[in-house]
Amino acid sequence: MNARPFPLVRAYLLVALAVLLPAPEPASAESVWLQVVEPAPGALREGQLDWVQVSGRASLDREPAAWDVALLIDVSASTAYASGADIDGDGEVGRERRRLESWRSPNPRHLSSDAGDTILRAEVRAVERLLETLGDGTTRFAVIPYAERARVALPLTSDVPRVTQALTEIGDTGPGGGTRLGVALEAAVAALEHDEPRRKAIVVLSDGLAMSPGHARREADSVREAAARAAERGIAIHTFAVGSESGEPVYAEVAAATGGRHVQVEVPGDLLVRLPRLRLSQTPEITIENRTAGLGARAVRVRLDGSFDGFAPLLPGENRLTVIATSPDGAARSEERIVHFKPRPARSAAESERFAAEAVAFQRHLEVRTLETELALEIESGGDQTPALELEVEGPRPDASRLD
Repeated sequence: MNARPFPLVRAYLLVALAVLLPAPEPASAESVWLQVVEPAPGALREGQLDWVQVSGRASLDREPAAWDVALLIDVSASTAYASGADIDGDGEVGRERRRLESWRSPNPRHLSSDAGDTILRAEVRAVERLLETLGDGTTRFAVIPYAERARVALPLTSDVPRVTQALTEIGDTGPGGGTRLGVALEAAVAALEHDEPRRKAIVVLSDGLAMSPGHARREADSVREAAARAAERGIAIHTFAVGSESGEPVYAEVAAATGGRHVQVEVPGDLLVRLPRLRLSQTPEITIENRTAGLGARAVRVRLDGSFDGFAPLLPGENRLTVIATSPDGAARSEERIVHFKPRPARSAAESERFAAEAVAFQRHLEVRTLETELALEIESGGDQTPALELEVEGPRPDASRLD
């Protein structure tokens, strides 16, 4: 008997099934929310800088809600160790001198060759970098340093300078004591207790669950109980385990149980790159293009709260800019902006100097932003790791929206 007809029968069946079964529904753009804030429609730019900042917000919700975030910063004795990066920017990378002998009252200068490069200093600087990425000021923060005890150094506020001041005081106070993350989580849940229609999250920075000796199991249970209370209140816990000795399973466990994200940061200094890339909720991929020039934007980033920005090149005349937000399942929404660019020479010596200074500042800012994005992707993919503070730029960051 000839067996060749069987493949043909199989082919006929596959064709029949393709006809009878409904085709999968295409992803709906309704699942993507996008709002372009700048540039304004029909914007006119004059001068010599042929770039424009494009910014807005995007979400996979119908419309993103405002966020309240409790920041838990580990100030236990072990955070006096060197971070492996030049946190204070003095050109020297602090190195570990010796292992901790007393967890109650460490002297950072005994544990790190540079007291400005400790894990605690890396935590503080990483949070400052996170604040620098914020968009429209709708996110509120509570700051809670913790060791054996936890205290609310700053209640919920959207006042970024106040948050920065609280962080400075935490860094200046220095580390000491054991670690009780369960107590810290309870304090964070209490700090987020209110009935306002806002979404809530806890961000945990910790270099390990090395609490008071002899209480590891009890402390882990305390962490789980606090996480359960957070989950009941709809609070996501995002955990950043800082250092190679901080890989306790309970970190990933509580993040997963509350819908948060767990990040293992092997080199503490890399926290300065990893923390600012935190997303409080799933966000679409953002693409910014100048369709007129056929060029994509540079240094596009999506921030903590779903806000985004990037820099689009401009040609003289009319430029058609398109922002596209794409969900993981392929759903997309787009918005368009027309920007008119009118190059012109400087009208005075002072303006000529200003144009030149703005061009240099912008180019440096663009290079740093691009390098920072590439470095973050390299670290997350497990590539060679470079001390994060090589990205530091002295002086104020330029506001691209004002460079014209």
